[in-house]
Amino acid sequence: MTKIKDSATRRALKIQKVLAGKSLTGMALKDIADAIGENSVNTLRTLQTMVDEGMAVQFEHNKKYALSTACLAIARAHSLEVGQAQQQLDAVSQRVTAHANQYLT
Repeated sequence: MTKIKDSATRRALKIQKVLAGKSLTGMALKDIADAIGENSVNTLRTLQTMVDEGMAVQFEHNKKYALSTACLAIARAHSLEVGQAQQQLDAVSQRVTAHANQYLT
């Protein structure tokens, strides 16, 4: 993979990782910028875009940022999809086992 100068997309992904687990407390702009190794201006610009797109929120009472419920819903939808796939695999496995057992008797 070639090394490319950080883009807004890369910053947004880094911000998502940094904000993971901070949905209730949030993080201050400076702390986010420090954590991703970026200046506050670029970090703020990316956070504003994330807020505009519904992927992050800024708390009114302390001005900290957190992942939005929409972002959390995407993660939950993925988890549900994986769970459904596992149920389908389990059902297939049970059918295969049932058919295999007829050959053992």
